[in-house]
Amino acid sequence: MNIKEASESIGKILNEFLKSGPTSPAHIEEIREKTLAIVQKIVENPQAATKDYAASCKEFFAAVKKVKGMPTQEIFGDGASRSRLVSSSGAHIAESFARLLPALTERYNFCIENYREQSQVFFTEQIHQFQDLLLAFLGEVPVGGTKDKSVKRKITEIKRELRALPNWSELFSIYKQSSFSSELEYIFQRQGGAIAAVWHYSSQDEEGEYKKTYDHRTQDKSTYAVRDNWAIAKGFMNAGLHGYLDDITRPAQEIGCCCNLRYVYNLGDLPEAMLTYTGKTELRRVRQAVGDLLGERTARDESLPAPNTVKSKGGLMSWFRREKS
Repeated sequence: MNIKEASESIGKILNEFLKSGPTSPAHIEEIREKTLAIVQKIVENPQAATKDYAASCKEFFAAVKKVKGMPTQEIFGDGASRSRLVSSSGAHIAESFARLLPALTERYNFCIENYREQSQVFFTEQIHQFQDLLLAFLGEVPVGGTKDKSVKRKITEIKRELRALPNWSELFSIYKQSSFSSELEYIFQRQGGAIAAVWHYSSQDEEGEYKKTYDHRTQDKSTYAVRDNWAIAKGFMNAGLHGYLDDITRPAQEIGCCCNLRYVYNLGDLPEAMLTYTGKTELRRVRQAVGDLLGERTARDESLPAPNTVKSKGGLMSWFRREKS
């Protein structure tokens, strides 16, 4: 059954109900079941949609394995007549790729399972919206039927909603199009020495008709630490107010999320609260060394205050633990 045939069939069922109204206590439920049975013939179910997504991920993952990094088309030759697939992740990723493969595979499996669960939620919500519209119409038709034009117009609304239903899987795939690649990039950036990531909110999260179950505006500019990074190992930084990147749901994983991460590699790009005393001392040392090298500094910076000490007006020493390890 194609969409046109489905629309005509449901239109016929609803117009007949409009003339007669409910003829038995079970009549409305019978109409609902008959209508949804027609809907099922023209929409892709979540299992099939997930299978399509998994095939797409498998193809992309194969390209990742082939080039040992994030695949990119390199165009070369006279008139840019030829191209080849190369990695944009760098030689250090290629060298570590075998060791990274288990983590990449885990993200591959996670993204497919996440798609499976979320597509079911999305699909169910789309069906419920259609069903609510249908039941609202059926509930307005009295026993014996009605010629009320305002009630009859709702059949047109139901048919319009019906024609939109088959597009749910395409719309959902657009919402989730970068979910897998962003998780692979997360693994590659960790391997590349990232120590943190800054969340950048996208106003595109507010677009579309899907009702979001989250509000990422509160996470804009928040900095999350990469667990077990070199700066933490050397005692230069702590997790900070927002914690670790692997403890949150990262961008592109929730339905419709268009946010992104900017990865941080240097101590100087961290919020000051994430630097330990040792980290501040090291950052100051490096900046002084660079200043000396460039001949840009004329005087030494004042020494940093001793860690975890505060002088009171009475001259007593009070000890506070300021940094969280």
